[in-house]
Amino acid sequence: MSARSKSMILADLPERAELSELTRQLDLCRDEIAHVDLEIETLRRELASFETLYLMRLAPELDLATRLTGLVRHLERWIELLTHAPSRQLTKEAHRIDQRRDREAQGLWAQRVARESARQDPPPQPTAPVSNPGGDEALKSAYRRLVRHYHPDLARTEDQRLHNGRLMQRINDLYQAGDTSRLLALAEHVGVQEPMAIGLAERVTLAAERLAWCEAVVENLREELAELEACELHRLWLRAARERSAGRDLFDALGGDLHDRNLRQLRDVRLTLHQLESTVKQYNRDHTNPPPTLPARSPKSTALQRSFDPFADKTLVRLGLETLDASSLRPAARRRAAWIEGLAQETPPTTLRLLLLAHVAQLSHLPLAGLESLDDLQLRFDSLREPGEPAQSLEEALAAATELVEYGVRRATAQLVHLGLRFRSETTAEAMPLALQAAPVRKAFRAVLSVLGEHTHCRGCDDYTFAVPLYRTRGLDDLRATVCPRCGRTQARYYMPRGKDVQAILNSAYVDLGLISDWSFGLARVSVATQLLPVEEETLTVGGLKQRLVQDLFARYDLGLSRSQVHLHQGRRRIRESTPLLSLSDQRFTVRFAANASLSVPDAVEMLRHRIRHRFEGS
Repeated sequence: MSARSKSMILADLPERAELSELTRQLDLCRDEIAHVDLEIETLRRELASFETLYLMRLAPELDLATRLTGLVRHLERWIELLTHAPSRQLTKEAHRIDQRRDREAQGLWAQRVARESARQDPPPQPTAPVSNPGGDEALKSAYRRLVRHYHPDLARTEDQRLHNGRLMQRINDLYQAGDTSRLLALAEHVGVQEPMAIGLAERVTLAAERLAWCEAVVENLREELAELEACELHRLWLRAARERSAGRDLFDALGGDLHDRNLRQLRDVRLTLHQLESTVKQYNRDHTNPPPTLPARSPKSTALQRSFDPFADKTLVRLGLETLDASSLRPAARRRAAWIEGLAQETPPTTLRLLLLAHVAQLSHLPLAGLESLDDLQLRFDSLREPGEPAQSLEEALAAATELVEYGVRRATAQLVHLGLRFRSETTAEAMPLALQAAPVRKAFRAVLSVLGEHTHCRGCDDYTFAVPLYRTRGLDDLRATVCPRCGRTQARYYMPRGKDVQAILNSAYVDLGLISDWSFGLARVSVATQLLPVEEETLTVGGLKQRLVQDLFARYDLGLSRSQVHLHQGRRRIRESTPLLSLSDQRFTVRFAANASLSVPDAVEMLRHRIRHRFEGS
């Protein structure tokens, strides 16, 4: 061999070694993708099975809790209307309250029909709280092998990504069904990729690019898994697993605790009814004519379908978690919670408002906008004062409750110091969730939530107001917005890292207390949601809601879908666009595309996932 040939081979060796190492790392990264994806699919299935069992075992107590909460909130709406609304607007506003209650009643009736149907044809009883569809190692092995090659995020082009997305849909279905033989048959067709006819240097560069891409895919999948593990349903599932390992049945204990909670809520109903009676008497004394009698309306029956949806309303799951947390409180915290409930009867309830503001502040380890400066706090504290209440400064309120709460240093590091409200006692912090189960405290908390948003001038109603923070889109994409509570005009839209704003921290409280509502859209195997204020629900039709979905999701990411090609269904029925939202008892839709659409719903989901994930690249 010539000297020149030996020189070329020696020079070639470092690049070949680099290519070999990159190939090894790429194989490991593909294995990691398959492993994490398998964890996600398995956990989704286990949570779905657990949720079904949870709702089935605790159905009577959960149903009663839902009815009691809805009834108290309905009575509170009447009290608020009769106390604050001008008499000339009473008839119109009363009709809106009646419409809202009609919709709630339709939903309760649909649940009753579903329960009666289930009793006539009961579903098979799960044998354990947790199913394990991937127990067969051959099934898991075949799944991992297929994911290594066909995960959509590994595709080089959008066409290949859509092809892989359709194939992964089938692979996931077979895995969830436990169909090992068909998965193995698919895995047998996974071939070895032929080496590309390009130079060694180009292959090294391409391998490095693929490795960087795969590492990003792993990171994204781990974020998806972490999000699933952070959800409320997963927390409850873990509690059930711990109790089961200790030889106890979580559902038996939780059923008793829910029963006790419902007894307390029944007392809240009676208290609120007495408040409504007093409010009506006062209104009649102050006005010549009594409130008009509203015509009775008959509810419409609607089919009810339950399915696992990590982005759908999980009020019943949160109810279970709250009940479990309350049952494990120390006696001192229980006594403190009862004392806090008594604060709601004070006139004015300034100490309770201060405690609730501190409770919100302590939910985040970083200061929340609106609660990080003394002036911001004073503005909100003043705004909570009812007409006729004596003015009180924030400093006076802090002095009166100095043993409970303070405004001062919450967190201090070598680099940064944070100011804000904080509890002086762990007992008070521990007691707040239990105190918030009482209707009077929840009513005060609802008022606190309504003033946490940005104080801004609305061009729609030409007035200053506290904009309500909500999710404009939620699920595949988290687009926040602030909206005027009076006219529904959107003040701003923005993206923000998870957990950094009021809405991310307090979303469930806003939903549970009725300040906002979730309207969800099923897209193949995933769902997205948009949140609306009551004033928006009262004016929007199904067509307007669909237009928002198209603009904020499909048009924003340039999917090439027109408004007329997107249809919203409930069950097997396509909902007319002229239908007012307030006439619907179900806030869930299934999205379907017209026959002339350029892509299918699963393909649209894959394109959205990819484009959302890379939306900031090149900006």
